[in-house]
Amino acid sequence: MIRLVRPTEALKEQALEFKQEFFDNGEFVINGSEILVLRRAFR
Repeated sequence: MIRLVRPTEALKEQALEFKQEFFDNGEFVINGSEILVLRRAFR
């Protein structure tokens, strides 16, 4: 089962690693990830 969660400070490192994995593979759109929230929350 997939569980969707909003990014929080407690999950900051995991969220940044998740995002970086996509970017490292040339994917700059992460559907369903609330990427705008990630960008604002974790600069």
